[in-house]
Amino acid sequence: FTLQDANGLESIDLIELDIAGDGQGIIEYHPLNGTLSSTVNTPVVPLSVSTESLGDDAFLIEISFAINFGAPQEWLQGQWIPSLKIHEDGEQVSGPAINLQHLAWALDNRLMWRVDTIEDLTLPSMPIFENKLNLKPGDSMSLSASIVHRELDQKIAIRLPQSTLVEIKILDGEAPFTMYSSPNGGGFSTIIDFDANLWKGPTHSVQFGLNNLSGLNVSLPAMSFSVAIDSIAPIIEFQTTSLVQLRSDSLSNQLVSFTVEDEGGMGDQGLVLHWVFRRDGLDISGTKSSIDMGLGVHSDGLWVYSNYVNLTSEVDLLPGDQLLVWVEGQDLAGNDLQGPGTEYSPRVPALEIMHFTPNLVSIWIENEAPEVGDIIEIDVRIHNIGNLAGEINVSLWAWEPQPNSEPLIIQLESQEISMDARQSILLRFGFEAWREGDLQLYFILNNDVDSRIPVDVAPIREEGASLSWFERVFGDGPIVVSLLVLVCTALGFGAAMLWFRDEERDEWEDEYDEENDEENGDWPKPPEHFPDENPPPIPQDLLDSHQEEE
Repeated sequence: FTLQDANGLESIDLIELDIAGDGQGIIEYHPLNGTLSSTVNTPVVPLSVSTESLGDDAFLIEISFAINFGAPQEWLQGQWIPSLKIHEDGEQVSGPAINLQHLAWALDNRLMWRVDTIEDLTLPSMPIFENKLNLKPGDSMSLSASIVHRELDQKIAIRLPQSTLVEIKILDGEAPFTMYSSPNGGGFSTIIDFDANLWKGPTHSVQFGLNNLSGLNVSLPAMSFSVAIDSIAPIIEFQTTSLVQLRSDSLSNQLVSFTVEDEGGMGDQGLVLHWVFRRDGLDISGTKSSIDMGLGVHSDGLWVYSNYVNLTSEVDLLPGDQLLVWVEGQDLAGNDLQGPGTEYSPRVPALEIMHFTPNLVSIWIENEAPEVGDIIEIDVRIHNIGNLAGEINVSLWAWEPQPNSEPLIIQLESQEISMDARQSILLRFGFEAWREGDLQLYFILNNDVDSRIPVDVAPIREEGASLSWFERVFGDGPIVVSLLVLVCTALGFGAAMLWFRDEERDEWEDEYDEENDEENGDWPKPPEHFPDENPPPIPQDLLDSHQEEE
């Protein structure tokens, strides 16, 4: 309301505001010291006052107040118009003001309880869901509630009467249970222990309200909510098409979907999906990760969770590596998830590691006794044991020692090749031996020095080490070659002449034998017996002479 006084607001001793104009609810304002007060046994509770100068000796005054639970019953009927009295120098200088029609009001005593917090005090602490709190047997809970106006949903600005208590009942137990809590301002707080022997579930009702409303001009019904006692763990089951067979090159957008069966409910809290890659039975460092799966859609005790997840590893995977996936979470009572797909029974999809892995499998060297100046050819077989196509650079390098410094690296030849999955390629490299000794040759893959593979080339000998004495003396030029051809020709001609002469002699002998056979072929055969086989007698004179000589 506004007030005009030429002497200023501080010249006024007292301003009486009768909020109903019937003398039952008077607020006293003292402008000099800025205080508010009310008369004894009045149902009005002054809260605050503020003033503002409007100019021309006019002032705006705002007084805030509340009406307690002891308001007169008649105030519930119709509207009420405040009245105003002003006292100055101990005397009333104005009667009840008649210009406060715009401040007409009606009492609305419709109040209600509002639950501020309901909390499960036993870890893991779970929130209330759909006006129901889920607890495990033996859990404790805290309850805080306030009284608010039913239309405005604002807390009341007054304290509950000291003569009242808040009555709390737990229904549907093994025996009736009632407890009381003292008010604290416009509400109360308490702790309730759910004895496993008294409340076995599945559902109990907690009801609270003021125990005695007599003499109070208020409409404040009791409030209730449900508590579920749940000792059954939720069961998880992955969809049959989710995380069955995966490729390592397509892990960035995988649909993960599973259902959870739980009669008590999973609530608004999301479940957490974990995964890690494992090699030789051990977790690979830096590959463990997790994601919140968000809220699930539920119907008839089944809760469905589905989300697209990036399972890509920041670490290079090798054939044989495994992917382990599991889900962690609790139902509204705090029971941990169970079943395949949880931490101790993770889901292990068939993971195909897609990779391009070219390996150098064999090396052949044709020249086994090379000399300086020889062309040395090296064949190398590259085999891609991976299941992806790719490109690779294969180079032949030499480490050339340098006096008092690091070796000089010489790139002898380099080849860039493309390979299909599981393809094998044979490459040939060639170079001229430039010095004696060990050339320290290596094959290098993709210009990576750490990938070097030694090439076992025999030590290089001096130039001409394999030449004969004749070649060393006469050389191995075209003249020497011509002389060798002539010598060989002469030797061949001599051998041919000897062979021809032997052939002619053999032919002459054969002809002579044939002629003798022809000449002797006409002679008569000798008789088998001569006419006189005995020799004729020797004459006597010849016989005597023979004896004398003897």
